[in-house]
Order: sequence, then C-alpha cells, then structure tokens
Amino acid sequence: MAVTIDYDQVSTLAREHLIPVLKDNFFKTTPLFVRMRGRHDSFAGGRQITQPLGFAPEGGGGQWWSGADKFDIRARNPITAAVFYARNFEVPITVLQEEEDQVNGPEEVMPLVATKLNIARRTINEQVGGSGGVYNDASNPKAITGLQYALPDFTGGAPGVFPSNKNYGGITTSSTVNTWWNSQGDNTAYATGPAASYVNQANFAPWDKMLAAQGLAAGRNCTLIVCNYGVWNDVKALINRNTVYNRPQQSQAMHEAGFDSFMYNGKTVVVDPFCPRNSTTKVEKVYFIDEESFHLHIHVRRNFELRPFREMLDQAAQVAYLFFRGEITFDERRTSGVHSNVDTTLTSP
Repeated sequence: MAVTIDYDQVSTLAREHLIPVLKDNFFKTTPLFVRMRGRHDSFAGGRQITQPLGFAPEGGGGQWWSGADKFDIRARNPITAAVFYARNFEVPITVLQEEEDQVNGPEEVMPLVATKLNIARRTINEQVGGSGGVYNDASNPKAITGLQYALPDFTGGAPGVFPSNKNYGGITTSSTVNTWWNSQGDNTAYATGPAASYVNQANFAPWDKMLAAQGLAAGRNCTLIVCNYGVWNDVKALINRNTVYNRPQQSQAMHEAGFDSFMYNGKTVVVDPFCPRNSTTKVEKVYFIDEESFHLHIHVRRNFELRPFREMLDQAAQVAYLFFRGEITFDERRTSGVHSNVDTTLTSP
C-alpha cells in the first residue's frame, strides 16, 4: 500500500524543533558571532541600514563655561551616519523521492530531514563564517561586507598606509581624506617562530603597537583578537614558556562554543580556522576588533526562516528553503585593525 508523507507536518516539526537548534549553531560559526549572541541588531525592513556613527568625526563641541558665556553650537561635520545594504542568503533542503523510498516508512522521514538540516548547518558555517561571509573581501558583492573589506590591508612600504578611494558605508576615505573613518593596519612582513619577528620572539610587541595606535586614535582599543593556527601556535609557544597552558584566563563562552582562546591585556584572543590564510605561502592575517563598534544586523522575518517543503514541478523531490537577510557593520573603525602579512611557515602544519 502506498504511503503518503505529510510534508506540511514535516515542515512544522522542523520549524518548531530543528530550526531553533540551527539558529543557535549559527552564532557558533565564527568567534565574532559567538560574542554577538543575544546582542545583535534586529531590523524589520527598509531599503537600507542606517548606522549612526559612534563618535564625533571631527571633534569639537562641548565646553566648560561660567556666567553668561555663549555656547558653541556650530555644526561641524554633516556626516552622522553610514549607510549599508542588507544581503540575502539561502540554503535549499532537498529530499529526493528515492531517499523517501529508501527509509523505513514515513516515521523515518523526520530523521532524514534532520540530517539534511545538519548538512545545511555546515554549509552555513562555511558560507557565512568563511571567506564568502564574515571575511568577505567584496569579491562577491552579493555577500555581507566582510572584515577583509571593512578593515582593509594597508598598502605601500611597511607599515603601510590606508588604501586610497575605499568607500565604506557610503563614505569615501584614503590616507588623507576622511581619516577619522579609517581603520588601523600594519603590512610589515612579520614572521612567526622562535627566532623571527612576531609575537613569540618579540614578546607581543607587534600587538602592543596595534593597541597603542587604536588608543591614540580613539581613546580606546579592541576587545577581540582573531587569528588562524599559524599565529596561534606562535602565541602558544610564548605562553608555554611563561605559564601553564590553559591556566591563563580563558573565555568561557568561546570554550563552550568550541574555540580555543586566552586573555591578553583584557582582550580575548581566539583561533578561527576561517581567518584569512594563504594555504600556499602560509601568510595569515590577524584581526583586532572592537566589539563595541561592531554590529550584526538580522532581519526579523528572515532569521533563518524556513520556507515549507513543496514538490518540485520537474523533479521527483521535495524542497524547502532557509532564508537569512542581514549585514555586518562598524560604527567606528579607528578602534579595529589588521596585521595583513604574517608569514607562519615555521609554525604552520
């Protein structure tokens, strides 16, 4: 006897029991999102995302006064917000008729769908957490504006200067134009290893220099440092020489999300295998991120919305879709930056 599978019921069960788990795992795709869990910005619509700037671009205003002093009310800089555009992401969940026929009855279809959603979760991890998402360099203009574009590599002779004609949030900047909107950077050809120039041998000096540049530019600095395994091994070698590993302060949230981390000068340092790395030259980047200035925007109706299963017209299959709409932005970039040229040959596998 033929058995009919109620895909409306499958969609309902998936929405109620599986999608919440997938949403939870979304915030574990990258260390940045782990830290943004529970504090992302929701938006309901509109053609653009208007991001108010978190500082006065050109300074001025505010004064000590007494008696009948006149207040200085001049308008100083007309730019009070940056403008961004939300990006769309989808993942199809396809159940072939052949797969239906191979399971032991309709009661086994739900575990099959759960397996498909687990595969979708891995796709999300790679697409959203990797070079096509969080670390997107704008080579894919349809993807969210990633760190490689938001915090660009410096150009010219080391330590380099901010690149020319970089438009971020509708504001064009260079090393001489709208410099208040520039991030920090250093393209020095660092190298990891016991006798090289990076953290292990220099005792964190390159990092301290970056933190100082941020502090001098904005009065505060980053809260999160993200690196890949080559740099992480260099840092770990220094830690091992000076203390018992894992006894230094660890971020409990990062540990629970599966990321190795430790604390340095009050900053969480975490290893992310998706952090940009050239697999041939083994040159890696290190990002210094001020989380107070970083924002994750998620559309309230497209927060991994499940579009129910429907039968395909020209294929023997049922297909559902997961939809996400959002963007990542900064309201200030002076407190974030990147080391863009760290050769990890001696500390990489």
